[in-house]
Amino acid sequence: MLNTTVTIIGAGVSGLYLSRKLERAGIDFITVEQNNFVGKYGNRVINKEVFESLELPEDLIKYPINKINFYSPAEIKLSKSDTEARGYVINLMDVEKFLFNSISDKSKILFGRAVLGVSPANGIIHTEKGEIKSDLIVFATGAMQNRLRAVFGVKSPRIVVCYMAEIVAEDVTTVILDNRTAYGFYGWVMPLGAGRAEIGFGSEYRGALNLALLRQRMFTLPYLWKFKDSKPIKENVGFIPISIVNKLTGTNCILIGDAGGGEPAMGGSIHKCIDEADLVIVALTQRRSSESAGECYNRLWKDKFTMDFKTQDKMRALIDTSNSEDIDNAFKALQGKEIPGTGLINDLFKNIIHELIKLKERDSK
Repeated sequence: MLNTTVTIIGAGVSGLYLSRKLERAGIDFITVEQNNFVGKYGNRVINKEVFESLELPEDLIKYPINKINFYSPAEIKLSKSDTEARGYVINLMDVEKFLFNSISDKSKILFGRAVLGVSPANGIIHTEKGEIKSDLIVFATGAMQNRLRAVFGVKSPRIVVCYMAEIVAEDVTTVILDNRTAYGFYGWVMPLGAGRAEIGFGSEYRGALNLALLRQRMFTLPYLWKFKDSKPIKENVGFIPISIVNKLTGTNCILIGDAGGGEPAMGGSIHKCIDEADLVIVALTQRRSSESAGECYNRLWKDKFTMDFKTQDKMRALIDTSNSEDIDNAFKALQGKEIPGTGLINDLFKNIIHELIKLKERDSK
């Protein structure tokens, strides 16, 4: 049996970023990963602060973002821009490989170690290549590990399925809101540079995944219909959590990143992965003498994030109950107005939600 202070289950962004943080803090750890390799394909938009926190080199930037367009069901357009890039398109595989390479002692990352079971009470993880005992177990495996959730007694977060296609196209970073097709989520265009773009949409997960059907549905979205004759260079399907679950499953177990659910309004995000990994370090190094690391993490998480996630829950409920006419009217109310804030996607999105709230309040009177 291996013994360590912290065992991380999962070598994605959350697990690898936390591994690097633990190594730098001088805290003994082991990270187990069921695959035999690092990195999974997937393009992401991150802001400048996340880019800097990950310490990514500039050559990993696929596309700088200084403008964002939003389209409503009736293709009413809202835009926000900045003279400087406020975010970047990066590839998740590049980020995970970079994080792995930034860890000095790579023997701490154990590949091909599928987790067969967990005994949370005594801190033992059962893998196909032996047992690991640790003071703290960090669950960083993503949103779809239902078998392990059952062991922890944790419900699964609410999930949307996302279909993505890489095509030959030049375009601006774009978000499309339309609850007829992208129910509770949205469609998008993400420039990738070199004359390519990713188009896609997310919607409530409703059973079997059929790529042809998902592709057909995507092209019924406003604005995205114009790409219907584009042949996909690459297709991908993924799952994104849009609700949070209980963060603490015991005094010695923590869930971080997508394992703990996504942000209710926007879904899974890299910044949530690193924010929660940072909080693990604080819990390990600054906990009260009467607390376990898990108890400290739970207290800190509630203090730092509860209000924001309660607000997001309300936003999520509003998004889910808004029809196409509601969304169009919110866009109309914002046309020609200055959109405050230094961000792009989040600030535009928050202003649209604010207008939806005002419309709902007006209609209820």
